Amino acid sequence: MGSQYFPARSMLFHKEPSGVTYRVPALIYIPRSSCFLAFCEERLTPADSQAHLLVMRKGNFYKNYVEWKDMEVLSTARLEGYRSMNPCPVYDEFTGTVFLFFISVLGHTSESYQLITGKNVTRLCYVSSSDQGDTWSSVTDLTKRLIGDTIKEWATFAVGPGHGTQLKSGRLIIPAYAYHIDCRNCFGRKCKTSSHSFCFYSDTHGKVWHFGEALSTPESVECQMVSVDQENGVNILYCNARSVSGCRVQAVSFDNGAVFHDGQLVHKLVEPKYGCHGSVIGFPAPFYQLKQSQHFLRRLRSIYTPFAVSMSPGLRSPQNFLPPTWVVYTHPTCSKARRDLGVYLSLLPRDPDSWSGPWIIYEGPSAYSDLAYVELMSTDGSVAPVFACLFENGDTCHNADLKRVLSARTEVSAAHNRMSCIWTGGHATPVLCAGVSSESEHVVATGAEGGELTLWSHDGLPVSKLHISADDDVTCIAFSPSTPSMLYASHGQSVSVLDTRNLKAAVTELTDVGEEEINWLSVNESGGLLAVADDSGAVRVVDLQLEKVIRTLRKHDNICSSVTFRPHRPQSLVSAGLDMQVLLWNLPKVRPQWTYSLQDSQEDDAHPQKAGQMFNPPLAHCIDVASCGNVFACAAEDGCIHLLRVSEDSRLKERGMFKAHCQGASQAHFISFLSHPYWLATGGNDGLVALWDLSEDALVANERKRKSHKKRQKARTKTASQGSDKNQKQQMSGAEAGSASSSLETQGKTVPKLSFNHGEKVNWVCPAVLKGKPSLLVADQSSSPSVYSLDGL
Repeated sequence: MGSQYFPARSMLFHKEPSGVTYRVPALIYIPRSSCFLAFCEERLTPADSQAHLLVMRKGNFYKNYVEWKDMEVLSTARLEGYRSMNPCPVYDEFTGTVFLFFISVLGHTSESYQLITGKNVTRLCYVSSSDQGDTWSSVTDLTKRLIGDTIKEWATFAVGPGHGTQLKSGRLIIPAYAYHIDCRNCFGRKCKTSSHSFCFYSDTHGKVWHFGEALSTPESVECQMVSVDQENGVNILYCNARSVSGCRVQAVSFDNGAVFHDGQLVHKLVEPKYGCHGSVIGFPAPFYQLKQSQHFLRRLRSIYTPFAVSMSPGLRSPQNFLPPTWVVYTHPTCSKARRDLGVYLSLLPRDPDSWSGPWIIYEGPSAYSDLAYVELMSTDGSVAPVFACLFENGDTCHNADLKRVLSARTEVSAAHNRMSCIWTGGHATPVLCAGVSSESEHVVATGAEGGELTLWSHDGLPVSKLHISADDDVTCIAFSPSTPSMLYASHGQSVSVLDTRNLKAAVTELTDVGEEEINWLSVNESGGLLAVADDSGAVRVVDLQLEKVIRTLRKHDNICSSVTFRPHRPQSLVSAGLDMQVLLWNLPKVRPQWTYSLQDSQEDDAHPQKAGQMFNPPLAHCIDVASCGNVFACAAEDGCIHLLRVSEDSRLKERGMFKAHCQGASQAHFISFLSHPYWLATGGNDGLVALWDLSEDALVANERKRKSHKKRQKARTKTASQGSDKNQKQQMSGAEAGSASSSLETQGKTVPKLSFNHGEKVNWVCPAVLKGKPSLLVADQSSSPSVYSLDGL
């Protein structure tokens, strides 16, 4: 027995050295006893045909942690000679009974064999518990009594997997799907089937069961269902199902599951090639007692925090008001593979276009998941919604462990609505990047998915729009420092050169300047060179007069995510990548001057992550350089901002770091137009945007001291450059020498001067002066950028 503290990830079921694997999760929360029941299949190998038994772990939920009991085999949940699969639990709040439905499949008979032959060898079974999972009844086989002769029309069928639900009327709902035999050949050996989702239901607290009519079109398989109260007071049963159409299928029933209307494709909820199971769960919409702004519904705050939760009071419903149901959905977010598990939200579930997100909660191979909803009560009586997710992850989607994670509350930020301005009408797709020119008019540009590019006025009105690519997203935009009207926009492996004074078409196209998709652009101060960072890990330098690549710098072992030229040094640039490396380059040479691993900072940290805890390795996402040219800030996946300082001859002098975000830090940009050049704006996957004053940081203080004494130190620097490295180090000031070793030790003391609970994953942060006021332009997963005012700092 062990304790896993809320809300950190807990590994509940782990693949064993013998090859025994645990797959197909199911999770329910029982409010009456404040406990979780987590179920899954125990398989002899990862193959479906090698499923064996069902296992369970019970977790008692205390104020701030969950204490998990040891895993136990559900010995009664089986039929002799059959394998148990697809756990589907449902809790009857009226009687306190837990029903665990599952299917039993004869021996090692595969699903494909049943589909080809039409020989159905699957049974519908359940066990029940009246003591919250401590003991279980003997197995009940419902197949003949419930399905009857209809079983002859099904090649095979299954339930869930994952949790069932109970309606307000008391009806118990078990989601299910069946492969209907559409036709057989004359020999009866092969058949054509179509898959359809439906539900089993009981109005007698499990004594008598029925099944409803299935979705007719499009085809659908594994599914989950949610009871949804709509804003007009009408209740519907919402079904979200897996498909092989490249996206999810949804359908609604107005008679509690007896009949489902034709399904709809939900294009925002992508599926990998063969689909994957996903989970949905509903919860009452949170309402502030404060007056709601016009952006209230659109700006739901749903923040996943893997290490900390701060409960926010004020989520109360107005008196005598029945709040509508909002729906949360988890599923792999990649359309090419089962990976990067994300959370989506719908405020209007009937609308297939209402889904927002995703917010990634696990990066890497991940597959099936199941959600549970928990209401935590604050001391003032307000409710803090919390979601638990049990999901598969592993080196491959079929080599899975099962983890459980609690994600933080859903919160609406009234402060955000007061402090930000939303720019609308410029894009129809999520905004990925933003930029501002250095000219007096400060032209603002944003790029988005689907090749969209928009120029904005300072009032937030779109001035010009252009579709620069039909196939690729606009991943980065950069203005020329020497010609402020010249704009560079990357899409795919190419860069469009545009004149903002006439945005009808590109001035020229720099085709295939990237070896793979381009992630970042940077133009040097003279405006003659363009640096391109791409997925191949290379940095390519383009001569803008010759319009061709003149240097290819290869040193990153993974995606090169960011590159920038250093101010005052037009031949020097710094790059960072997902190989956790920062490299400094001098263009006459093709080898980096030095390489720094961000993992070194974790090794020097007083509390480094252990190997088994590397949930957030320091993958570098963004790097920027202060106007002095010698201080670098790198935003990384470990949530930290890594600081580096170089000497006048570009040698690495000092390094430091501070924790900026509880999830990955995606953006870090120095601001040149405030009181000093060491203000830093950051954004993260936790939905926070923060402003930091680094002027008192030991690393930055040494740079400021060096600059303030530059004239006096000039002679010393010249003398020192003729000596050895040892002599140079001895001539460093006492404060400098001390800070080189202490900069990492002081991490955690840096606190933001200002922070905004933006709520959605931050794609880009762009410092800008708008209408004479210092501001931050923020792009997220929505199609509308936000502007935060820094006026008054």
